[in-house]
Amino acid sequence: MNKSKLLVEEETELLALHRVLLEAKFNLSPSDYHIQASPFAAELAQRVLKTIVELQAAADVNKKERWSNWLEQKKDWIWERCLSYMLKTPPFHWRTMEQVTKCKYVKWLFSPYDPSEEDVTRFIDELEKYMQAIEGGKTIFLRSFGYATDEMIDDLEQKLNKELPIGYRTFLRENNGGKVLVHYCTFAVEELNEVIPLHVIFGVQVEKRYDLAYWNAFKDEFPTGYVLIGEAAEGGKVLMDDLERIYYWKDMDYEEPTLDEGLYKVADSFRAFQRTWKKMIKTI
Repeated sequence: MNKSKLLVEEETELLALHRVLLEAKFNLSPSDYHIQASPFAAELAQRVLKTIVELQAAADVNKKERWSNWLEQKKDWIWERCLSYMLKTPPFHWRTMEQVTKCKYVKWLFSPYDPSEEDVTRFIDELEKYMQAIEGGKTIFLRSFGYATDEMIDDLEQKLNKELPIGYRTFLRENNGGKVLVHYCTFAVEELNEVIPLHVIFGVQVEKRYDLAYWNAFKDEFPTGYVLIGEAAEGGKVLMDDLERIYYWKDMDYEEPTLDEGLYKVADSFRAFQRTWKKMIKTI
């Protein structure tokens, strides 16, 4: 059999190929699942990255560790993209696959990141939990941070020095916030005549960058009298007042950020806010 070879003459070309592969595999709307999860695409992505690491490590021994750290930092991002992709376009025969085949498929999906066996099992369990909910007729927007207990919420209220509305407390008990799961979901701001992509609803006692207590410690950086409960994908914030009314704050460099400048009402309650969420079809 004749074999063809692709000759890469410069390191910059190799790096460009690496970036193209990552973009093809992990963009929000991959057009071909063979690119996203196939043994060929997985092997190609791994070989390209391995070649880059070996090439650079020959000149700088620290490069191998740096690339390893870079890939490990990409783990959560890759995980979320793969989860989103699988919920949107699962293999038609996923339910009938043997567990061994499912594990192989997930490894192809994650490449060039090499997940552990434990990672693969956890990913499949999480995926199938959401699949089951969707098949049961539930619309899933958030990758939940879990559940907040009444004790956790009471502790948050002490830190905020205010009581949270009952409806919002119920949401925290049931979901405790979460990151947007299936691509981005949107909410409308009628006063601006804009559709805003949601990124995250903050939770209680979670990772600092998504934690309600952490964000609300910066009271002098957003309008006074509100609780900062979430963030839009473009950087704007989601705020809530004492009556549970939800607002979008167009997060800009205001001279007096504690004033109500750039604040737009979105819904009369958190539940009403959830009812406005819609799936976004195209990538951002």
